[in-house]
Amino acid sequence: MNKRKFGRTGLEVSEICLGTMHFGWKIDERSSFEILNAFRDAGGNFIQSVKIWPDSTSAARPWVDLPFSQVGRWLRMNAVPRDQWILATRVSLQPIAGSRLLKPEAIRECCEATLRQLQTDRLDLVVLNWTDCVQNPEDVFSALTSLVRAGKLRYFGAANFPAWRIMETLCHSIQHGSCRPETFQSDYSLLDRSFEGELTEIGVGYRLSFLASAPLASGYLTGRQVLWESVAAERHDRLRKRYDNARGQSVMAQVQALASQRGVPPAQVALAWVLANPHVTSSIVGVNTISHLQDAVAATRLRLSEEEMGLLDLASRIPPDRAAHGQDKPAKTPAAPQRNLIGQPAFS
Repeated sequence: MNKRKFGRTGLEVSEICLGTMHFGWKIDERSSFEILNAFRDAGGNFIQSVKIWPDSTSAARPWVDLPFSQVGRWLRMNAVPRDQWILATRVSLQPIAGSRLLKPEAIRECCEATLRQLQTDRLDLVVLNWTDCVQNPEDVFSALTSLVRAGKLRYFGAANFPAWRIMETLCHSIQHGSCRPETFQSDYSLLDRSFEGELTEIGVGYRLSFLASAPLASGYLTGRQVLWESVAAERHDRLRKRYDNARGQSVMAQVQALASQRGVPPAQVALAWVLANPHVTSSIVGVNTISHLQDAVAATRLRLSEEEMGLLDLASRIPPDRAAHGQDKPAKTPAAPQRNLIGQPAFS
């Protein structure tokens, strides 16, 4: 795999970021270690997991901490030099029971717990996921800034934040001299192109890296019906409503046609399309088997022709009338407040 520059940070990360959420839950430790070994051998250096915080949520979801523990054991057992890996976590902050407010110190406690589980002294990246309880993201990002200054964290970013919130946070960092987000993350695939437009322009103007999650539309674009139906019933119904419609079926048909012509699995074509976007820094791919990882790595070597890219763009394009009504887009995010942010310059 090739490496790509991670925004303005000076880091270089592999084109594929290995998502480890299923480690210890759907994947046992032995299989997890085999996947990590194969990922390293393929040139991968970027790992991301997910954490729900506060830990009171873990009673109902006891698997949430397992990925960190397994990755930590693998790093220790293989004596992997720490500077060869970019370790990231995506944090979904939840309010304390009985309150919709989020205390900023929760982010510090969350990161320190993750450091213990990974058996390391620092995290390279924390990506804060948008939730309704993040009423004042500046407070949370200030807490992250304190971790950066303490040497426990190198960089942080935002996931699924509306564009106006990202701009607000960037402007806040300029005004108060605090650390700023260096990346943003959101779903990006042939069936979710909401990243294109405002977010792309912000990324270019402020030299933010972009992490594409769900590049295979949560498994829909793999063409594997068994994989698609293996998710929980509630999530399966939600994903089916979002993707298994006329547009989704049209895109899948085009992906399968090109895959057949190339003699490769559909997943490789769909992922190669994502990676062909020069604004994508890395694509986060969760794998359950070595073969899934091999498909992802092979996609980094698949170069789609201009004609093939055009066919996929045409099939996946959202008609203007549907885009105007917000169809085929993720769930709504809060409307921007009426604030004047004009005149805040981009900087390097």
